[in-house]
Amino acid sequence: MIAEYIIENIDHTKATKVLASEALGLPLGSLVSYLTGLPYAIARKRTFPAEAIIARYRSGYEEGKYFIYGVESGDKILQVEQLKLS
Repeated sequence: MIAEYIIENIDHTKATKVLASEALGLPLGSLVSYLTGLPYAIARKRTFPAEAIIARYRSGYEEGKYFIYGVESGDKILQVEQLKLS
């Protein structure tokens, strides 16, 4: 239901890829990718033996680097994040 809500309420028509961060964003990102037909890219907190874009992040409890795989120059990204339900 959440993936469908995102697709219905966010203009994803200009996006060329869906990006989600590990670990909690991956299930939702994969659903959005599947339902829109857009390729899927992943941001990891650990390196992987492939070329990556490195981006620093800071949250309320930590800071570090994301290693972003599957994104190329010119891509327009629909970033899907984990949800915090309260």
